[in-house]
Amino acid sequence: MKTVYADLLGRVGFRVRQLLEHPPEGFRFVSRTQWADRLSDRAIGNDFLWRWRHRLNRLAPLNLAAAYGPLRFKRPPAGADLTYSESPLIFRREPWVVGVEVAIQFAGYDHRHLERYRRVVEAALGSRHCRGIVCWSEAARRSLLERLSGEKFAEKISVVHPAGTPKRFARPGSSNGRPVRILFVSSVVTPGGFEQKGGREALEAFVWLRRICPQAELIVRSDVPESLRSCYEGAPGLKFVTQPVTRAELDRLYQSADIFWYPAHSLSSVVVLEAMSYALPVVTSDYYDNPEYIEDGRTGFVARHSRALPSWDTSPREVLEAVREPDPGLVGELVEKTRLLVEQPALRRRLGAAAREEVEHGRFSLAVKNRKLQAVFERALAA
Repeated sequence: MKTVYADLLGRVGFRVRQLLEHPPEGFRFVSRTQWADRLSDRAIGNDFLWRWRHRLNRLAPLNLAAAYGPLRFKRPPAGADLTYSESPLIFRREPWVVGVEVAIQFAGYDHRHLERYRRVVEAALGSRHCRGIVCWSEAARRSLLERLSGEKFAEKISVVHPAGTPKRFARPGSSNGRPVRILFVSSVVTPGGFEQKGGREALEAFVWLRRICPQAELIVRSDVPESLRSCYEGAPGLKFVTQPVTRAELDRLYQSADIFWYPAHSLSSVVVLEAMSYALPVVTSDYYDNPEYIEDGRTGFVARHSRALPSWDTSPREVLEAVREPDPGLVGELVEKTRLLVEQPALRRRLGAAAREEVEHGRFSLAVKNRKLQAVFERALAA
């Protein structure tokens, strides 16, 4: 049994939690235990400080500075065979593997910082200590190779899609006589998260959808800007859930839903896998890696943007500035594709069942993900 140290910077995300609880065969994951690390986690996880970090990050890539500075002097726990980082680079002389969503994550999520420090990033990824690069999507792999020169690290890249966890639940057998409920889920703490996840388009699309499908309802579980909320609050069939909810309450929202919306202007999210695990057909967008998760017409639908947006590997801030107004083409496609699901219960069930199958036994299953990660970690230790 080999031990992998999960070296974290900030909140324990879904992927790391899944590695800790469901590691690949032959491996176990350990995380922080020292009081200094726990104190650091609390400081990094504080929402007020989190917002200020994003402001300061415009001046310099704080995560790269931390990785190259104080984090260089940390040591993995005794007995660790390998280090895994979910985002920051590792500059210590030890074997490590890194997970990648987008190239700019290494330099404060800003392409200007990445361009300035690209040689530092390329040297770290190309070093003999970097034993593997796990790209969580094909879009992430393309981002890495387009933003950086991969001459010294391209052969280390493996694409491994995240996995969902199948849920046990009972859904009502017939929708006759009851509303068809659409669920939209985003963060309640991330600045700009609602807009980046396509919240403006979701609200506008629902107003139009409701005119042709009066049986439709929309639940928005997200922090919503007050200016938007005041415009739409009171619309028939629309309900806002803006306060944090417990895991059990969130599960009940998924179980009571019939359709899941994720018309995002950002990378895909764990909420898509969660929706699939609850056998919900997902309507997502064609932006960045989202089409990799939803097969159009089989596990859900992919709605197309009608206007060009900055790529996700520029900076989330630039994307946010570009989506201050709803995309009319995306709104139209969201309405038309959702209308099919509202009016055809059999289609909803078929697409939802196919989505759940992908999480239970397909490419987004724990078994498939762990087989790929096992191969990555075994190669890393054999290098």
